[in-house]
Parts: sequence; C-alpha cells; structure tokens
Amino acid sequence: MTEYKGYTFEYHHKFKKEFQKTFTRHQCPTIKSDFKLLYDILIQHLLESNKFESHVCMRIAGLENYVNVPAFIIKKFRCEGINKGVNSGFRITFLFDKEESKFIFVEIFHKNKKKIPDKNRINELFVKEIEISDELYEHEEAYLNSYK
Repeated sequence: MTEYKGYTFEYHHKFKKEFQKTFTRHQCPTIKSDFKLLYDILIQHLLESNKFESHVCMRIAGLENYVNVPAFIIKKFRCEGINKGVNSGFRITFLFDKEESKFIFVEIFHKNKKKIPDKNRINELFVKEIEISDELYEHEEAYLNSYK
C-alpha cells in the first residue's frame, strides 16, 4: 500500500497494466513525476475545500446502489513529456474513500481509444474480490516521499 502525505493510494490490477501500456505507447518519460503532481493536486483540493473541484475531476454517475464511495474521472491530465499540457487526452478514473483517506485508481485510457469509463469495472469492485495492487511501479512510495 502506497502512503503519501497521510493518504493511501491503491490500484486495480488492470490499471497497472493499462498504465504501463498507455504510457509506453504514447512515450511519456515523465510519468512518475506527472503522477506525483496529480497526487499533490488531488490532496491539495481536499485540504483546501474538502472536495474535488469540477475543473479537476468530475463525479461518475450511473453506478449501482451498492457502490458506497464516490467515483471520479479526471479529464485534464498533464503529461509533460508529450507537450500538450492538460489536453493530453488521457482519462483516469478513481474512487475516493473519505473515511479511510484512500484513493483507488481503477482505469486509465486515451480518449481516442475509448469514450467513456468502464462502470462495470467500478461496480465489480464492490461485488467481487478484485485484486488491488499496492504500488503502481516499483519503489513508488520511496519515490513519492523522497521530495518532501
């Protein structure tokens, strides 16, 4: 389990595969620092306003009733290595459990390959025992905490 600034970050096992595949294909060498910045931005919004602003991420509607934590999609993700700013086209879905201060990243995709997030994947997290990974890449927690 990756802990950073009092929050826990976990990853759906398919997210880890998509992460490697997406950023290898799009040649984003800055992905570790880009994701660290994403974590910092999400945490900053929680600390300042106790919620995620709509310009940062949008809540995903239409999930089953048994999904007991909110799901969000990030549509403006900056990948510095491809020089398109926040218009990189990447989409990231995640859940946030406020009580446990835990983020669970569920899906990452490019808008040209797919238009909407996989709501079934989110729903399945609450029905089945789905493998959740502790770290996104090797030594992630050490990397994140090295810049305190």
